[in-house]
Amino acid sequence: MHSEAEGVINVRQALSEAVKHFSLSTSDINEPVLEAEILLAHVLSVERWKIRLYPERFLTRREYETFSRMVARRMSGEPCAYILGRWEFWSRDFFVSRRTLVPRPESELIVEKALRLMDDKMLPSCLSHEPAIILDAGTGSGILALTLALEIPGSSVTATDISLPALKTAQKNLHAHVRETVKSNSSISLVNADWLSCFRHNPIFDLVVSNPPYVGKDETDVLSPGVMEYEPHEALFSGNDGTDAVRHLVEAVPSVMKPGGWFLCEIGFNQGETAVELARCSGKFDSIEVEKDIAGMDRMLVVRKTA
Repeated sequence: MHSEAEGVINVRQALSEAVKHFSLSTSDINEPVLEAEILLAHVLSVERWKIRLYPERFLTRREYETFSRMVARRMSGEPCAYILGRWEFWSRDFFVSRRTLVPRPESELIVEKALRLMDDKMLPSCLSHEPAIILDAGTGSGILALTLALEIPGSSVTATDISLPALKTAQKNLHAHVRETVKSNSSISLVNADWLSCFRHNPIFDLVVSNPPYVGKDETDVLSPGVMEYEPHEALFSGNDGTDAVRHLVEAVPSVMKPGGWFLCEIGFNQGETAVELARCSGKFDSIEVEKDIAGMDRMLVVRKTA
């Protein structure tokens, strides 16, 4: 990117240059205008929609240099979320790091389903009129645990992860949303553990959710270069066919779930039949289904422990 003689350009020009560079980039940038606006809004510390209100507003030299560096990083393939250090999920901002996955809209299906179960009074806690007890297995940045705690007032949420760096990011998110959490009267506990290894066989949870790794080691061709090069492989890959973590969870989760409790697990776009078969063979569930995402792809295994 080039600068005017005085070293500053206005918002309109900065966006135009960035979009031009993004459009010519070999990186996986599907929405160049949107991403340029997101980066510039971050530099200017304003909401994205506001930058269009002042197209002739000039950037300082420092703002322009910062924006230029961000554009260069994005052109190299680094995801926007890692450049900003945060990303939106369920209309809230969350911290992310290179040791956590970038939050994706597909994962919001888990939140939507959990809230429907609450509204329909399908959780065991609804029948006993007690607070919901929820587990997020493999929490990463903590977005599912936090969102459920904030959306289900009075709930008690436990979030596990084997990665200490990931839990540090989750802890930052807990601090960032502590006022909301207090207002919702919910509690959240972070535990450094490999899936459910910290729990005895004790059926205490009404709801278990997870976004485990589900990409096969022989499926690297389905991932964009940005994902392969920047996102943590331990949170992406799970055995040769991608189902190792799902298989483990389907077997282990019933031991910590109340009868009639639900397990919601994100899966790969082609894993619906396999996930259903794993759940059926376990003999521990009386309701088994797969929900699809907006693109019509398999996205979430939904099972209920036999009551």
